[in-house]
Amino acid sequence: MTATLGSDIRARKMLNKAVFTRLYLGKVHAGPVVTADDLNEPFATTVGGRAGLEPWGDY
Repeated sequence: MTATLGSDIRARKMLNKAVFTRLYLGKVHAGPVVTADDLNEPFATTVGGRAGLEPWGDY
C-alpha cells in the first residue's frame, strides 16, 4: 500500500506543477487549505474567463 500512496502523491505533484504556477495556502484546524492560485497557460486564459462565477452555477 505504501508504494501506491507514494505514486499517488508523485502524480498529484506532477499535475499541480503542470496546472499551477503557485498555490497559496492558509491554515484551518484540519490542516492547510488552498486559498488562492496562479494558473499556468493555457489554463489561466481558459479559467480566467469564468472568474467570479459560482461553481455549478447557470452559465
